[in-house]
Amino acid sequence: MKNLTAIISLFLLMFSVVNIGFAKSKSDQKPLGVLYKVTGDVKYTKNGKKWRKVRRNKFLFVGYQIKTGDNGSGMITNQETGQNVALKPNSLIEITKSGIVAKSGQLADVQKTSDLISGLLNRFTKSQSYTTVRRSASKPKGAEFETVRKLTISEDFPYFIWQNVNPKYNYKFVIGDKTYDIPASESKVIKVKLDPFNAELNYDIMAFENDQEVLTLKKEKRGRKINYRLVFLSKAENEKLSQDIELIKNDYPDNAYMLGTLYARNNMWLAAVKQYRTFLKEYPDETEMALSLLEAYRRLKLNDIYQEQYETWEDAMKSGKDYTLYPDSLF
Repeated sequence: MKNLTAIISLFLLMFSVVNIGFAKSKSDQKPLGVLYKVTGDVKYTKNGKKWRKVRRNKFLFVGYQIKTGDNGSGMITNQETGQNVALKPNSLIEITKSGIVAKSGQLADVQKTSDLISGLLNRFTKSQSYTTVRRSASKPKGAEFETVRKLTISEDFPYFIWQNVNPKYNYKFVIGDKTYDIPASESKVIKVKLDPFNAELNYDIMAFENDQEVLTLKKEKRGRKINYRLVFLSKAENEKLSQDIELIKNDYPDNAYMLGTLYARNNMWLAAVKQYRTFLKEYPDETEMALSLLEAYRRLKLNDIYQEQYETWEDAMKSGKDYTLYPDSLF
């Protein structure tokens, strides 16, 4: 039970700490709870006008309303205390800044599991602070460019990715005593599959045009040396990660967002991108949650994609439209 509690906490750490008795939120863009174990007729609306069916899980923000039919039910987890409440048939609830309000029907306390989120980091707020201060995409200066400085990969996710500086460039990716030759490509990103290695190694990337080296990784910033490192999960670490994944799947099936949170916590940002994209494909109306995907793009130094997708997210938030993902072919 302690392990399950810790794992469920991983997904909760993406969110700001608010109350169902909930403390007041500074932003309506922070989820106050999550609706799960949904059965029967359960619908939600963001604005009281357009109602959509809840299929599996739903993150709840200020202004949302949930209604259940004759056979509808579900559970709601308080993001701050871990308290679970049961949503009964023929109920209408509203998410307010002060908490969850039953406008009709009932919300019944089921159990209080405040230990679920004890010691959690505020991951969703971190995503907000990392993404919502928009900056223009940085371009290589002189003969240097930057990629992610430290990334964890595994047998299941053995890929490394970086932004293609120029479609005319071919690259050499060097890690340990192994070199990978990557031909020139029109793709906006370069993706390379790496062979397993032990523990942690430095890596380097060089770009070439007409057999001449034209770019290298930036090795110094403000007088400090920059190291670029890759970590490969050990067998024991990979087994632990697999156990954590299974625990999440067992309690919250088909919730790729929560798996993305687990990968993000383990510094596996490319794996996190895959899960966040899977989630947003299935739930394109979960525009607010796309902030976590945007953070992952920035962590990976995919600055052009981040900038374009930030503008897409910003437009969706203003217009109420669904969030549009970047093409699958890149990832």
